Amino acid sequence: MGNDLEIEIRAGSTPGTWEVEVDSPAGTASGTMQLDAPGILGRRRELAASVLASAVTSRSTFSTLERPVRDVGHALFESLFTGRVYGRYTASLQQAGSRGEPLRVVLRLRDPELAGIPWETLFDAESGEYLCQREPVVRYVEAAQPSAPLSATGPLRILGMIAAPSDLPTLDTAEERRRLDDALGDLVDQGLVEMVWVDAGNWGALQSKLTAGPWHVLHVIAHGGVSDRGGVLALENEATGAAAQVSAQRFARLLHACRPVPRLVVLNACSSGESAADDLLSSTAAALVHSGISAAVAMQFAVTDPAALAFSRGFYQALSQSIAVDEAVRLGRIAIDGTSEQTLEWVTPVIYLRTDDTRLFDLTSTGPPVSRPAPEEISDEAAKYGLYVQALAASRKERYDEAVALLDSLITLDPGYRDATELRNRMRQEQKLGVSYDRARAAEAAGDIEAARRGYRSVIDVDPAHRDAQDRHDEAERLLTIASLKDELKVHADEEDWDAVLAVSAELDRLDPDQADPDGLASRARELTVQGPPSEPNEPAEPADPVPLTRTVDPPPAPPAPPAPPDDIPTPTPDPPQPGPPVPGRPWKRVAAIGAPVVLVLAALGWYLMRPDGGGTGTKEDRAQDQTTGQVVCWDGSKKEGSANCPLPTGAEGMPNVFPSMNDCQHVHPNLADKKELWSCTYDTYEIRYSRWGEDADRYAYFDGHLNDPDTSDWSLEGTPAGRQWSDVDTRPDEPNKYRWVATYENWPYDVTVKGVDETARDEGMAQVSATPPDQIGVQH
Repeated sequence: MGNDLEIEIRAGSTPGTWEVEVDSPAGTASGTMQLDAPGILGRRRELAASVLASAVTSRSTFSTLERPVRDVGHALFESLFTGRVYGRYTASLQQAGSRGEPLRVVLRLRDPELAGIPWETLFDAESGEYLCQREPVVRYVEAAQPSAPLSATGPLRILGMIAAPSDLPTLDTAEERRRLDDALGDLVDQGLVEMVWVDAGNWGALQSKLTAGPWHVLHVIAHGGVSDRGGVLALENEATGAAAQVSAQRFARLLHACRPVPRLVVLNACSSGESAADDLLSSTAAALVHSGISAAVAMQFAVTDPAALAFSRGFYQALSQSIAVDEAVRLGRIAIDGTSEQTLEWVTPVIYLRTDDTRLFDLTSTGPPVSRPAPEEISDEAAKYGLYVQALAASRKERYDEAVALLDSLITLDPGYRDATELRNRMRQEQKLGVSYDRARAAEAAGDIEAARRGYRSVIDVDPAHRDAQDRHDEAERLLTIASLKDELKVHADEEDWDAVLAVSAELDRLDPDQADPDGLASRARELTVQGPPSEPNEPAEPADPVPLTRTVDPPPAPPAPPAPPDDIPTPTPDPPQPGPPVPGRPWKRVAAIGAPVVLVLAALGWYLMRPDGGGTGTKEDRAQDQTTGQVVCWDGSKKEGSANCPLPTGAEGMPNVFPSMNDCQHVHPNLADKKELWSCTYDTYEIRYSRWGEDADRYAYFDGHLNDPDTSDWSLEGTPAGRQWSDVDTRPDEPNKYRWVATYENWPYDVTVKGVDETARDEGMAQVSATPPDQIGVQH
């Protein structure tokens, strides 16, 4: 082809180098490519995560997600196009541009190490564009007998097959089939495409359908992978339904059972994201082409439903019009690019060829000749179509006023045009909902939460899924509940009903720990309920000491004499009580009155416990436990007998007592009923989450059930057993931070989760986490 930039790459004389030969419209050239191929191959998982995440993330994070894709593409471009090779590339671009034609970039990879490199990411920094978005980029597989275009009678006949073995991750076969049927619906209605499905996913069913051809395209949805002998597909065992591995070579021989052989095979990875990111169906595609199939298209990364649907529609529409298959792939990429402003999924399709002529089909119509419409009819139809497409574009960007105006004009020209009337009615409803939603947002911004709640309520009564109205409504209700509870708490405080204050505070803590102690009233209530009410003047209060004392009118009886100590132990002589500051809740006057007897009792008890034989009747373990029950200062400043009696640390002040590394984290409203508090710290490649659960929550069962085949082990802090830890890989396609680590205390309702884009990022996040040993939780540090 006159506009082919053919690039042949062979292994060089030293590791990390390759010899490059270029044959182009501007002449030939040679050069040497230096490339860190193992490093780029090691980033495939990172690239796959970025590409998949780009389909669901917001525009603000797009630059972060695109960075690895652009970095790899720029490194590939700079390594490949150097010296005279780059000169031939730029000159060929100019020549093709002067003729108004694309420049097809043909890669002939002679080294297997380069097969897994994502060449579709090639990025030209000077033009600021990815090559595959502007020019067709194909991978050429050598064949002894290149094929010519297949002359056939239209429509384009596509045979579809879904293989879902029972012992492999489940494929949503109904959804896969529906998606492809939807993508081709308009083409089928126009008579340009005929779509037929194989009844089952086994070898026999496919062979039976192939011989009932002819078929132009075989579209396969299946699990795939790479074995030591090359690419494989997992079909279904006809008897058991389990996986039956079929090599690419055997699969090609099966396709040759039908005459003529399908010219094109399209391999589509399952959209559920269950298959591993390194299941390179593109390797299977290359093997099929090498075995005799003219062309194969595959997905080098997992692909979302909208992207797969858009690619299939754009790709097959081009093929049905006898457009070259490499150009059809480029048009499919453009269709993916139209699904979202930030998507990177256009990099996912890969095309392999064994023929120089990329026009695989020469289709002719079988219907009677159709009279050509008059020029004015063509103009009118084009005008209506233009209005319809502009209305769809405006609605996608939520510009409903513009969409309604365009559809009104279209219906004036043709009241029955497609679904214009139904679409206009839907846009009008969205228009009204948008007004109500915007008013609610304005009220929320002005602090009128009740008006905002009513506005969001009016929206979700009509459309519960409208934007984020449901979440904003729920948040408004939460804020209103918090406000009313705070007012109620102050009423109880004015009435000095401290038990009621604590009950309301507990409810506030469930909704928002930061609001649980308005004006310090809850702390005051805890202090008073622990200490008891203040005593009347000159009246001794009830003792709160752990040592039982009997209050009488007469002086208390002398304490029993302690046992005689051994000769080598001096008899302890208690010091007289020293004056000191009053203890809160325990009037100093009363302490002075009973201080001497208490000191004598405690002195005798202390000597008894310090005897050489250990003293007392308890075990050594009991005495060790008793030593931890001394009075401590809790995280909130209160004093308790032992750390186990301290209140659970909560909120921005308390949670760092459990996790000292919890700095500058954002409070997030938990989405689980048993999880009371959630704090998130987000970094470039990982995220750390700190959680507090309800005390009765079965966290072990939750993580055992919700993590994906995790590795589990005991978790220790400073040599002290703390709880359990898990690590796994998240399989959700919309989760960019796949690699996860979770650790949770056994006896305290706290856990920490670290999620990273890869293992290195996760380990970096784990290194940032610091946690408090169990016996120190609740105590000031």
